Amino acid sequence: MLNKGAMFGLDARIALAIFGALSVISGAALYSAIQHAKVTAIATEITEVAKAVEQFMLDTGQDIPHITEADKSKTSDLLYTDHLISSTVQGWKGPYLAFTDTGSNNDRIEIDRNEPKNIIILRASNKTWGGLHTVAANFTDWSCAGAIKCHMYVLSEWYDNRAFVEALDKYFDGVVDYNSGRLRVREWDNLSPVKFTVYYEIGPMMGNYG
Repeated sequence: MLNKGAMFGLDARIALAIFGALSVISGAALYSAIQHAKVTAIATEITEVAKAVEQFMLDTGQDIPHITEADKSKTSDLLYTDHLISSTVQGWKGPYLAFTDTGSNNDRIEIDRNEPKNIIILRASNKTWGGLHTVAANFTDWSCAGAIKCHMYVLSEWYDNRAFVEALDKYFDGVVDYNSGRLRVREWDNLSPVKFTVYYEIGPMMGNYG
């Protein structure tokens, strides 16, 4: 005799297994969609900052002013990023960005959110550089002093998720390569937990300031 209760129990277990499998697939798809949306949003933000720098140059006929060696608290490769928000440079027609700068440092735009925290414009060469940070290198790998042409980069910091940073790298360059391409990645293994910064190449500077 057919045990309907047993069959119902089996059918229910099969149905639950199917729904469980579907929920896992849906959950993975949802996570992937959220990750892709976040990558696209950050990539769009970075390119908008790059466009802001280019517009500043078109309006003023000069690079964003360079932080001089006289300011001992700053590295000489940083530019006055806050000029994208407010500036007295002749020809300036900004603000070029809609960010609210929550900090007081003139070399960066500080944003009140988890990541990325800071937007910085800096100068560096377009040679091979990036990857694992070492104190010994002290950023000499990106130096554009002397005859090497300086390029401007949008530095976006800090990120905790390696997979996200690599997805961002693939978004811009099609491959994961920390040391070359339109987007460079710096891994800071001296921090706990390990953090990452990304550098998007805008283009060559008008002057080198070398």
